[in-house]
Amino acid sequence: MGGAMAIRTAATYPERFGAVASFHAGGLVGYDASSPHRLLPKLSASLYVGHADHDPHMTAEQIKEFDKALAPLSIPYQVELYSGAQHHFTMQDLPAYDAEAAEKHWARLVELFKQNL
Repeated sequence: MGGAMAIRTAATYPERFGAVASFHAGGLVGYDASSPHRLLPKLSASLYVGHADHDPHMTAEQIKEFDKALAPLSIPYQVELYSGAQHHFTMQDLPAYDAEAAEKHWARLVELFKQNL
């Protein structure tokens, strides 16, 4: 499940989720009502988002818009920007794989789950 779908699902069924995470996701900011950034107020789960700073699927402008939507929320959340990372930086079988960024990101994900599930 991609980050956008994870956020949409956790927003639709907030009572079923203690944590939700997004890895180098695209499509988190859009114009329609189902855009993940518009659904953030419906979340009750803790949220972790790791953005790649060289990701054409989630531009710097979109990251700013996503962060703006997070600011008023009362849920625990963490957003990190992985400098030098590309879309798919956690996927070992792809050229964009970044071992250092992937290990850091996986550690953050495991910690999120340990604290919230």
